[in-house]
Amino acid sequence: MAFTLTDHLDTQRCRLPLDPKCPLTNRLTGLDNRVALEKIFVDFKKRAAKSSQDFCAAMIDIDRFHLVNSRWGLRLADLILREIAQSLLNAMPTYFGTGRFIQVSHSTFLVLLDQPLQETVTDAIESLRQSVEATTLQLPGDEYSLTISCAVVSAKAESVAELLEHLRKSLGHSKRQGRNRTSVTDPDGTRSIEPTVRDVQGDTLRITASTAL
Repeated sequence: MAFTLTDHLDTQRCRLPLDPKCPLTNRLTGLDNRVALEKIFVDFKKRAAKSSQDFCAAMIDIDRFHLVNSRWGLRLADLILREIAQSLLNAMPTYFGTGRFIQVSHSTFLVLLDQPLQETVTDAIESLRQSVEATTLQLPGDEYSLTISCAVVSAKAESVAELLEHLRKSLGHSKRQGRNRTSVTDPDGTRSIEPTVRDVQGDTLRITASTAL
């Protein structure tokens, strides 16, 4: 099954190199977007060169989010996306300490970390995946659960486009494994992390039609 990474509409309107008039944040979530990622990536590469230490990246994609649009409509889907994005952002310090959280397309997010690809990173991503799986969305008259597919790679890329391509391929592996999985790509190849039971806690996100956009 092919997996296509489609940039957010705001990004599609812009051309790289950056136009100063391009928005640098997603209008719905307020997160840094694909355009802002260009500068953030350069900053990470400079710090990595200065410290002689590699950095790594993870991609997080909400599984089958188009079904949310179909089931509840765009307005409620936007509310759900905003709450999920904020929940993931709030989880950053718990799972990763420091890093940058970027929205690269409508329901796809990128984490950049100032540390090399190692077991602590992959464990953190897998624990985050399981935490989302255990989270319940309380909607008007209904409950719903979402899952995410994740990919982790060493950020040894010369450009954002190259990095996203590496992540997209690794994420595609998670999708082909049935979604709701974490894949890791290192010099030995791409593999899925076995979803062993971890001590993680989910949350309850309450979404109401009156929640302000």
